[in-house]
Amino acid sequence: METKIVSIDSESPSLDELNYAIELLRNGAIIAFPTDTLYGLGCNAFNDQAVEKLFSLKKRPKSKPINLLVSKIDQLEEIVVEFPIIAQKLAENFWPGALTIILKKKPKIMDKVTSGFPSIGFRMPANKIALSLISEFDSPLATSSANISGHDNPTTANQDFNHFQEKIPLIFDGGTTALQKGSTVIDLTQDVPKVIRQGAILLSDLRKVIPEIDIKL
Repeated sequence: METKIVSIDSESPSLDELNYAIELLRNGAIIAFPTDTLYGLGCNAFNDQAVEKLFSLKKRPKSKPINLLVSKIDQLEEIVVEFPIIAQKLAENFWPGALTIILKKKPKIMDKVTSGFPSIGFRMPANKIALSLISEFDSPLATSSANISGHDNPTTANQDFNHFQEKIPLIFDGGTTALQKGSTVIDLTQDVPKVIRQGAILLSDLRKVIPEIDIKL
């Protein structure tokens, strides 16, 4: 398989280029693209074979769930049972941005995506390429960092190419990612919100919005 690296305008992505990527996604392909945090590998979250391939390409343990990216709040109706007030407050303050929220999933989300857990992590990235891609695809994308599990975080398209040359059809090159670190992950499925990964958003900033946050790192 030939891997195409396509340079794409980070402020005004070409609709033709996005349509090419969307066609690949609809056919079950995995593609790589920049977000605000890192480069990601993405696929149709509701395609069983595509999700299986995503795990395989990354050599990701089946015990580690895959998160989703959305481009609008309406897409959450497809994936979570409820979007409570506390989640709405966090989204209002940190989306689009580097905050991944975990909530109870709907049955439509395959257990394969969540590694059998009853919850799903998701966020809205602050990157116009990623947002435009998800918006035009009109459905959440299952996404994980574009590296082999355990390797350095990918912040450029060339790093993606080194890992996935001749394994995926397309890499969008939108330059170096803005934040160059992963998202902060907060679990809202329990009585007390818990930060389970400290990333680009600081705990101190989260506590300005929701003081009652626990930490489980």
